Amino acid sequence: VNAQTFQPGDKIFLKAGCEFPGSLVLRDSGTAENPICLGRYGEGKNPHIAGNTGTGRDGIAILMQDTAYWELSSLEITNPNGRMGIWVNKNKPGVTSHLYFRDLEIHNVRGQQPAIENRDFGGMLFNNSPSAEGRFDDILISGCKIYDIKVIGIQMQARSAEASYRATNTRIERTDIYDCGQDGVIWRNANGAVIEYCRAYRTGLD
Repeated sequence: VNAQTFQPGDKIFLKAGCEFPGSLVLRDSGTAENPICLGRYGEGKNPHIAGNTGTGRDGIAILMQDTAYWELSSLEITNPNGRMGIWVNKNKPGVTSHLYFRDLEIHNVRGQQPAIENRDFGGMLFNNSPSAEGRFDDILISGCKIYDIKVIGIQMQARSAEASYRATNTRIERTDIYDCGQDGVIWRNANGAVIEYCRAYRTGLD
């Protein structure tokens, strides 16, 4: 998958009940009419992306680099020695839209941060770089379970507090976040965010 170039409307299906070791890197974008979808086919447990990385900048099970119009669903993601489950990294200017995450199970992400101020460790991170002005828009996290996380469950961060960097139309719903070493959810630099029908518990354990 990492070597492929994807076009709007493409659908990538991983076989249920199978384990896929290593890191997945997604770099292309769909369109509003034709998002790119990553999910499952067949019977059995959700396909398992088993990250086996360290805690460096590349220590990520799924990296989404400057991607828009993607929908990920029905996956299990682990990274026991790594930095992050899913890292959505935005370095391009403008608006990055339509990133949907449904029915994901992200757990056993246990890489140790070198110091308390190194906060970009955990289950999911949406990172908006200061190098290119713009924002995230239309983010959905729905029906997910995020647990057994060494640092932070879910977080949104922008390296600037300027209004033009603040995410819009973001929603976290029907999601459980628990057994986290630090915060369950940090959703900063977002205007009008909605978090509903979620549970966060047993956080701040470290």
